[in-house]
This record gives sequence, structure tokens and C-alpha cells, in this order.
Amino acid sequence: MKINLVLTLLLISSCSILKSQSFNLDPVHTSVTFSVNRFAAVDVKGRFHTVSGFVNYNADSGTMSDANITIDVSSLDSYNEIRDGHLKGEIWLDAEKYPDITFITTSIKSSNNGFVATGDLTIHGVTNEIDLPFQMSGPDIDPTKQNCIGISAELVINRQDYGISFSRLMDNGKMFIGNEVTISIDALMQQVN
Repeated sequence: MKINLVLTLLLISSCSILKSQSFNLDPVHTSVTFSVNRFAAVDVKGRFHTVSGFVNYNADSGTMSDANITIDVSSLDSYNEIRDGHLKGEIWLDAEKYPDITFITTSIKSSNNGFVATGDLTIHGVTNEIDLPFQMSGPDIDPTKQNCIGISAELVINRQDYGISFSRLMDNGKMFIGNEVTISIDALMQQVN
């Protein structure tokens, strides 16, 4: 009787482990980019080179249960060193005071076009709840024998909502730098062994 109980508990525990799988973000195969309008004429683009995080995937439901992503602000690269210095400085992201951008989910649900992750996005020390629509591929075994998930997402935020309030106007009355920032994420997640 005791042996049967122990075997049952072990089986339940094994099934739980199999159903809930943790995946870490692969920084080498992940891209977080941004674009913002400049001079009301052209979108300036950039990226963050250092990103980390994880997601938990439920094999039964085929969806994620939660995710946690951290972006190192000092890794910002807008393809111009002078502009990078401005963007990392006090007027913009203030990397010294606010070194990380984070997104921590509170729920993830299916949608008509994939999934929506609801959670807390923190930029420049300000936290707002957002809905992040995303598509997911996998999990699949890749050629290196890793179990992987692919995630792609795009989000538009208003930088003013995060206390980045630079608002200079040009002579024509248009904004020197736009308020809307488009953030695009393409991430490869690898299962934790």
C-alpha cells in the first residue's frame, strides 16, 4: 500500500514537471529594437544588445503561464555614439539611475492572433500595466538538439507615460522627437535542462 502511494506521488510529481517547462532567453538569438520619429521626418532606429529573462510554458494548454524580461539600458545602440550618450543620459532614459527596463507578466491569454501578455512594464523608474500581443512558435527541437520557443511581439508606447518628458518643438510647431516609441521583440527561448 505504501509503495503504491509513493509511486503515485512520484508519477504526479513527474507529470507536473513535464507539464510546466522553463525556458531561458537566448541573448545571442534575441533582438529588441526600437524606433521613434525625429524632426517629423524620419524614424530613428536602435536596439538593446543585452537582454535576459525566462518564460514558463505549460505543455497541456500550449501556452505560457508567466514571463520575466530585463533589458540593460546601458546596452542601447542607436548607431551613433553621440546620440547614444544623449539617450542614456538624464534627459532621456537615465541609465545610471534606472539601469533596467523590465516586463513582468501578471497573466497570459490566448487571442485571435496569438496571445496577449498582460503585465507591468517599467521604464525610467515608472511602471505601467500594458497588454503585449505576441506570436509564439514551438516548442520544437532545433538542429542543436535544444527544445526552443520563438516569440515575436510589437508594442507602441508613449514615452511621456514613463516620465521621459522632453518636448521641444521645432519652428513649424512639430515635435523635435515624437512621443510614440515602437518596440519590437524577436526572442529565442531555450528550455532549461
